[in-house]
Amino acid sequence: MTLQYFFDFLLEKVVPFKEFNKMTIYNVAVVMAPCILRSGKELAIEELMYSKKLVIVVEFILNNYEGVFGSKQ
Repeated sequence: MTLQYFFDFLLEKVVPFKEFNKMTIYNVAVVMAPCILRSGKELAIEELMYSKKLVIVVEFILNNYEGVFGSKQ
């Protein structure tokens, strides 16, 4: 549930103001992916390559919120 509330917050309080804060769904995913998901990779290049995949996952969740979590709370 906590993750759902976090994504709900991002979609209701951050992304709608993208004209002012420049935080599009993609930008939110880039900033939040490393905080939400960890790769466990030790080498910097492996971490960088894996982080691109994490961004895709977080961006997918943000773009498909209702499909992932159901209707908003």
